[in-house]
Amino acid sequence: MNLIKKTFLILISLIAINAHALVLVEPHLGLNISGTGHDSAIPAKTFLYGGGQYGLKLGAQYLNAMAGIDYNHSSFEQMTSGYKNKFSRTEWGIFLGYNFPAIARFWGTYFFSNSANAESASGLIPQNAKYEGHTFELGAGYAGISYCSINFAYRFVTLTKYIASGSTSSLTGSTEVNNNEIVLGVSAPFDFF
Repeated sequence: MNLIKKTFLILISLIAINAHALVLVEPHLGLNISGTGHDSAIPAKTFLYGGGQYGLKLGAQYLNAMAGIDYNHSSFEQMTSGYKNKFSRTEWGIFLGYNFPAIARFWGTYFFSNSANAESASGLIPQNAKYEGHTFELGAGYAGISYCSINFAYRFVTLTKYIASGSTSSLTGSTEVNNNEIVLGVSAPFDFF
């Protein structure tokens, strides 16, 4: 939370210093078309998953540079060797990016909070089990349509904590869960004073 407060102070300072700084509000929708991962707790070791997501970027834009906070919520099904688990995930992060007017936009996001809850489980993990960690996202968007960006993002997810049946386990080294995701989506970036 301390990081969130510092980010808000920086954004408010940017707006106060220069009247040309704009507030950025950007709702986004996406579809994880390729999620792959590795979990030492699952017998097959590797798994596939995919599903929809939605979220909101809130920040500031100054001279085509943008920065702020990103919220992301997703639901997905994880499949491996005939087993299927359904997860709900919430992420909070900080993004930095740059807009090339009427052409393209690029950004990077560090989601410092990533919490994935097992809504239904197949027996490999218990229902209501929870994973926690962080995510790095690199994204690019085509911004040739007014108030619309068609986006592509590559995401690196690292889960370092597992919570189940009242106990918490730290995941390090070979027990860490590492996922890679490809997300296609759209967003509606609005900027105003």
